[in-house]
Formats: sequence, structure tokens, C-alpha cells
Amino acid sequence: MKSYLLLLLCLLLVSSALACAPKDDSDTQPFSQSNQSTTSDEHKESTDASQAKKDTVDIAVAKYRTDLVVTVMKLFQHSAWVLGDEDQIRKTLSENDLNMSGALIRGEDHSSSSKEIWGVESPPMSGGQAYVAYNDDSLFVIYRSTDAEDGWDLTLNVLTDLKAYYTDLDFLDDNPELANKFGDLKVHSGFHKEYLRYREQVLSQTQKHPNKRIYVSGHSLGGALASLTSLDIVAQTGRDVTLVTFGAPRVGNKAYQQLSDHLIPATYRVVINGDPIPRVPGSVLDYQHSGKVLQIDEKGNQVSPQDLKSSPMFQSFDFPKHHLKPYHASLVKLLKHCINDQKNEDMQPCIDLAWLESSSKAEREASRKAWQVVPEGTIPWQSIDLKDLPIDTPKIPDIKQALPELQFSNILPVLPLENFVIDGISLDDIPINSLPLDNIDIDNLIPDLPIEKPDLKNLIK
Repeated sequence: MKSYLLLLLCLLLVSSALACAPKDDSDTQPFSQSNQSTTSDEHKESTDASQAKKDTVDIAVAKYRTDLVVTVMKLFQHSAWVLGDEDQIRKTLSENDLNMSGALIRGEDHSSSSKEIWGVESPPMSGGQAYVAYNDDSLFVIYRSTDAEDGWDLTLNVLTDLKAYYTDLDFLDDNPELANKFGDLKVHSGFHKEYLRYREQVLSQTQKHPNKRIYVSGHSLGGALASLTSLDIVAQTGRDVTLVTFGAPRVGNKAYQQLSDHLIPATYRVVINGDPIPRVPGSVLDYQHSGKVLQIDEKGNQVSPQDLKSSPMFQSFDFPKHHLKPYHASLVKLLKHCINDQKNEDMQPCIDLAWLESSSKAEREASRKAWQVVPEGTIPWQSIDLKDLPIDTPKIPDIKQALPELQFSNILPVLPLENFVIDGISLDDIPINSLPLDNIDIDNLIPDLPIEKPDLKNLIK
């Protein structure tokens, strides 16, 4: 019995020793390597696909920034071209493969009396003229900036006159549901009356080109008329309009701002930081800017929402910032930033897309607070000697020296900014791992999106 137990114990010890001995993995090792290799390949493919999507989005966003700035620059050129007489304008348009639709539209040609509207001999808004031009794809409605002969005195008196009361939009009288969509809609009575001088001819010319993309623009007080024109065109026709203004003043109240943003989502206001005109009117009535603001400094850099200058308390040295030349110089620098943005991955983006919206909100809030400290019935610049502040508007014969021409390819439609902003955050600021790429139609972010980053080296001559 003892021998049996001893034998059994030995067998158990031998069995245990065999179990603890190193195993020959020759049969299982190939499977393990294969499994690890498959997992690694799948992870690499997933990472590569994610990076490819990110690169595609990066290209789309970079191209969007540049397309937006090219559109802005193209319309700024029109703001320079509209300064000339009719023959000069037609010649300049022809040199740029454009045609004037109809005749040059002059405010003074309207049957109403200028004295009836302003109490002066000539209308100050937009310098008294506008044109409608077209090419194969696009239609441009352009208003002239304030004329140098008007002077700052008349311009600012118009903007701040306590008699510049609110008025209804006459062209929405037959559509009360739209007019009251966001409340009691009111606009600056002077801008409204001045726009009526141009309205019939502008609408007539736009109706002659029903299948073209519409761009409306103006500098200074011409930008106010451009804003009213855009809203009118969309309200009457339902067509899409891109609105770009330069140094434009406020046009209407909060309801106007909301309706304008609803009907014209592609609205961009370009402002040189410190320009005084975008800060008026507002001393008596609740005027509010519409659209997305692109505020830039003299170096062509976009100004952050925290650094916007929106206070009405400006000085005499602020007024030259409103001239066409500073706008031109800053915009050219901004355009170069955008080209570098596409060519060099280490460059900072030329525009933070989220700032376009957040800056507009910050501007409205800052302006509202700033006007609260202005004594009632006064204007902040009443101590400034306005006669020493002429408005600089170079004429067409000198325009090539004053504002050097830029050569562009055809202007492209500016897609809704919402395509590039998710929950108010720019795609630049969203980590790739949390970017909902599956919900973004990448192919439609930019028409004919190139595989490679676009070469824009010849964009600036």
C-alpha cells in the first residue's frame, strides 16, 4: 500500500513538473503574430483615414478663408471703380471682363427733390451714384462711398441728426408677416429715403439677369444703401445675395438686424479697427449692426473680439482710418496672410472663422454699453474740428497709383459660414478625435475641392 502511494506521489510530482516546464510555442506563435499584425494594420488604416479626413477639412477651411477674402477684395475694387464718371466706369469694367447693365444710376436723377429729403442740394449718401454690372456668372450692385465734396460735417450731421428718426421699410408694406417677423422693424429714415432714389432702377436691372449670383457692396454710407438693397432683393425675389460692406454705419434696429441676418446669411462687414463711421448712429435710437464683422488692423491681422474698437468716443486721428487707402492696404496684407495660410502649414490661420460671429456679438454689446455714457442730446465728436477732416476719395484716373490693381480668377460663391463652424466653434479649435466628420458633407464644403492645397502664388501680382 505504501509502495502504491509512493508511486502515485511520484507520478503527481512528474506531472506537475511537466506542467511547469516551458512550452513550445511553435504552433501558436504564428497565430499570435498574425493577430497582432492585423490589429496594427487596422489601427494604422483607421488613423490614416482619420488624418486624411482632417487634411481634407483643413484644405476646405483654408480655401474658404481665401475665397472669402478674395470676394472681399473683388468687391472692394468695385468700390473704387464706382468713383468715376460713366465713361470711365464702363471702360474699367470692360477691362475686367464686365459690362454695365443699363446706365449709371444717379440719385440726383430721381424725380424727388433732394431738398425735400435732406435740406441740401445734393444727396450725401453714397456720393450720389451706383451701378449694376455683370459677367457670365455674377451680378454686382455697387454704391459709391461718401463724396469728398460732401465733407465730414454733412456726413456726420446726417448720421447723428436727432431728426433722423426711425421709419418703416416701405418696400415691405405688402408683406407685414415678413416685416414683423422679429418685432417692430425700423430703419434710419435718411438711409431709407435715399435708397428709394435708386430702388426702381436697381431692381429693374437685377430682374434682367435672373440666373446670376448677386453681390451687393458699398463703402461708407454707400454700405448702408447696399444693406437695404440686399434685403429688398431677397424679400422681393427670394434670390441669394452676398453682401459685403466697408466701413458702413448702422442701418436699423434689432429687428432689422435679425431680419437681415435671417434673409442674408452671407453678410460680411469689413471694418478697419478704429474707423469711426461704423460706430454711428446710435446716440438716440437703438441701432444695431447686422452681419458678421471682419475687423482688421493696419497690418492685415484680424482683431480678436476682446480688442474691437466700438466706442463712440473717438478722436480726430481716427477719421483717416475710414479712407479707401487704409482699407486697401490692410486688405492686401490680409490676402497675403490667407495665401500663406494655404501654402505653409506652420502659418497661423489668416481668419478665425468663429471670430466672425463672436466679434459681431461682442461689438453689439460693447456699442450698447458705450452709448449709455454719452450725455443725452449730444454727440461724442462735437469738439472735433470737422472742416480739417476731408474725405479722401481718389478718382479713377489716379486709382491705379492710389489703389494698385490685383488680378483675380473669377469670383466664387461664398458658402454659408455655418458649414465651417460647429456649435459656434471653428473647426480649427476642435480636436480631430471629437470632430463629427461623419456629419459633415466634406465634398460640398468647397465646390471642386482640390486634392492638393491650391497654388495661389500668382494671385497677387
